[in-house]
Amino acid sequence: TGAKFEEILVVTDSRDPEESAFWLDDDLPHVRRWTEGE
Repeated sequence: TGAKFEEILVVTDSRDPEESAFWLDDDLPHVRRWTEGE
């Protein structure tokens, strides 16, 4: 919270949790951590 990221988070209405929200640049370390953490 309070952090500003330059990446853009894309949210879709997909029922698949792994596809419901993803970053346009999904090769970032913090994105991988968040994705694997959930």
